[in-house]
Amino acid sequence: AFVNDTLLLGYAERVSDSLYSFILNATLPGFYNVKAVASDYSGHVDTSGTIVFGVSSNSFATQATIPQIHGAQSTYAGMLVQTTGVVTAVQKDSSGFWMQDALGDGNPLTSDAIYISRSAPVGLPSRGDLVLVRGMVQNFKALPSYLSTTRLACVDSIAVLSSNNALPTPQIINA
Repeated sequence: AFVNDTLLLGYAERVSDSLYSFILNATLPGFYNVKAVASDYSGHVDTSGTIVFGVSSNSFATQATIPQIHGAQSTYAGMLVQTTGVVTAVQKDSSGFWMQDALGDGNPLTSDAIYISRSAPVGLPSRGDLVLVRGMVQNFKALPSYLSTTRLACVDSIAVLSSNNALPTPQIINA
């Protein structure tokens, strides 16, 4: 079962020994931190796991540049967006990559780059690829003491438009 506080949101259905299908009922777009409640055959209940789900309001993505999405503080949080950029780095563990707007917005106080948290079924581009990405904007904070960063999560589409592009000029962000 998946619960948000005391509200039941959905269930997992066993497909095979190690594979489950998840059904979640969410009425509003955005990210849901959902507590997973699992029990084994002996009746032991485990509520220690939390899963983050991203739910979009429809299949139409808002077109935005990386500087518009990232900005000083993202006003696109929870929205499904589509953007382009050049891949500048790829995580060694293949969990995601960074991409940068080739032109930027000229504002040294904001970032022209964004992290893309890759979903398992979506392919991984290479450094220098110009890509078109569709995903949900998330203001993410890994630990309470860390600063929040804007990233794209729940990515459902990555299209490589061209390869072997020159990397954009690195941008220095003022503190």
